[in-house]
Amino acid sequence: MHSLGLISIFGLLAVIVTSFVVQPVLFRLLISGPARRGGVPYTLPSLLRGVVAYTLYGVTVGVVLLTGLALRVAVHPARRRRRAMRVVAWRMTQLYLAACRGVVRLDVPKELADLKPSVIVANHQSFLDILALMAASPRLVFVIKGWVDRLPLLGLVTRQLGFFCTNGGGAEAVAGAVGGAAAGGGFPGQF
Repeated sequence: MHSLGLISIFGLLAVIVTSFVVQPVLFRLLISGPARRGGVPYTLPSLLRGVVAYTLYGVTVGVVLLTGLALRVAVHPARRRRRAMRVVAWRMTQLYLAACRGVVRLDVPKELADLKPSVIVANHQSFLDILALMAASPRLVFVIKGWVDRLPLLGLVTRQLGFFCTNGGGAEAVAGAVGGAAAGGGFPGQF
């Protein structure tokens, strides 16, 4: 009889803590906090979409890395290997954006699809902008900042894709990087 009373007290305490502590904290974290900052409240479907999108992004990066390792063994000339890596990254990026169809819509202008030697400077707000530009053409060479090249996983991917690190080299460095590519893509602040 003594243990049954103790279990009842613990049960009531759990109900009180859940209703007066856990629920208000979750409400503030997921609903009123984002709404106060001008955002949209988090819902279970949006959280699941985010988890699926980041999982797909991880799979995409993994496929690109594994393909790079396989091409390193099979294809010896670095130029052909980078071209093949760009085609793989282009297809994987298109698949990733197609899987996020409800969240992302990609309209590629005809001018971007038929690339001639050029430099594309785009203003980007998130990583999705980079993926959208990557999905436009496999012949793009990106110009990236030095800190991106030093990141462990992303730096490895950018080096395998043949992206060019400026380190503040200016327009001359960009012109040298774009040389053999159809177009160079970059974002303000990198030149």
